Amino acid sequence: MKLIGLSILFGIVGFILALLIGVDGSTGEENFIFAMWLIGFLSPSIYVLDKLYKKVKDK
Repeated sequence: MKLIGLSILFGIVGFILALLIGVDGSTGEENFIFAMWLIGFLSPSIYVLDKLYKKVKDK
């Protein structure tokens, strides 16, 4: 449950940061904006990877 909450939190924070930086027209680094977008987009996969790891470990 803790991992799900953390995944959702990082997803929301990363997406909001990327959105705010992109919308206000600041001259931030494009790489930073892309990294924030990736955090928001890929964070839910942390939960999936954890579940897969536990399945493989249990076998």
